[in-house]
Parts: sequence; structure tokens; C-alpha cells
Amino acid sequence: MEEAVLDREIEEITEIQKLNTHTNILTNNAYKLLALSPNHATIMIESDKCERVKESALIYDGAIFSAATFAATAAVNEKNMFIIGVNIDFLNPIKENSDIIFDADVHITSSGKKIVTVVGKINDIEFMRGEFILLKLDEKSLIK
Repeated sequence: MEEAVLDREIEEITEIQKLNTHTNILTNNAYKLLALSPNHATIMIESDKCERVKESALIYDGAIFSAATFAATAAVNEKNMFIIGVNIDFLNPIKENSDIIFDADVHITSSGKKIVTVVGKINDIEFMRGEFILLKLDEKSLIK
């Protein structure tokens, strides 16, 4: 009986809500959504599917930035949210072939902006930390 309760609690923790934004990015970029709940997202990418710098075999930092951006946007999980600012630190380059995990947590400000902290880890070692600022924009706000 105790095991059944534990299994149910684990299922509830990793329950994934419906993704409301970037709906085809998962297949286009081989991201896997591990968790999605209000104000939180965890995504994974397999490092062997990432573009690499030919000379060094290091993972291209643009692939890392793109995955972190998606994690931030997924954590907010609202349509028409756009990144208006980023502060990011790449702490270590990645060469290893392991799963890369991005955890994103939303902090809401009074001005309607959403600040999302994203941490990238490989084998439980933090290699990237960033702060993304997102804002909801409507048709009138967009450059045409």
C-alpha cells in the first residue's frame, strides 16, 4: 500500500501541463519536456544531438542558449510572451555526451514582466545560469 502512495506522489510531481507556446519546438529541436507546472519547466536535450564546434567538439553555445530560451518561455507558458532581456553566464564549455537538463523558474514583477531564472546542468554540474525577462506583447506592440 505504501508503494502505491509513493508511486502516485511521484506521478503528481512530474505531471506535465499542456504546452501553450512553441508547440512544435519539441520535435524540431529534439527537446524533451520533463516537467511543466505553473511557473516552472524542466527540459532535456541530448548532447549528442547538439551542434558542435568542428575544431574542438565543444557544444555550440547557440544550441545551449536556444534550449535555455525555450525553457524560460515554457515556464511562463503563455502565448505572445517575448524575451525582452537576458543576462546569461556560461560557466563551463560542454564536450561530454550526456543529457543536458534546464530548470526554469518564474518570478513575477509588478510591472507585468516575468523574470525567469534558468539553470543548465549536465551530470548535476551547473554549467549555465541565466535570467530571462519576458513580456506579453500584442499585435500593436510588434514591428511589422
